[in-house]
Amino acid sequence: MAEFTAASAAAVGVGVGAAALNAIGLEPAHLVPSFFACLVGAGFAPEMSRLRHALVFVSAVVLSAIGGRFAAMRWLDGSLLSAALCTAAVGIFFHPLIAAVMKVIPQLRDRALGTREESK
Repeated sequence: MAEFTAASAAAVGVGVGAAALNAIGLEPAHLVPSFFACLVGAGFAPEMSRLRHALVFVSAVVLSAIGGRFAAMRWLDGSLLSAALCTAAVGIFFHPLIAAVMKVIPQLRDRALGTREESK
């Protein structure tokens, strides 16, 4: 009976996840290239905890799929191939871009507040 309960819960979770992705306009055809591109891009990710890395990876997959689909519809013909290529490009460069932005944010904050770290 436990197997049936676990399988039912898993099926409900998959259904809810699919409905949520469909609600924001994503299809599996957009997520697959995003997933594999983010696997490549994860090699450029900075050191972080396992939980944070898992959360960043999942968000990178979804955000690169959204960004790639938007770019394909905005600047290209919007076909499935152009969406897959744009999604893959965004997915590969997602982690390095986030690492660069996270390195620059404290510097911008210090400039805006007028504070600087004293050199040692």
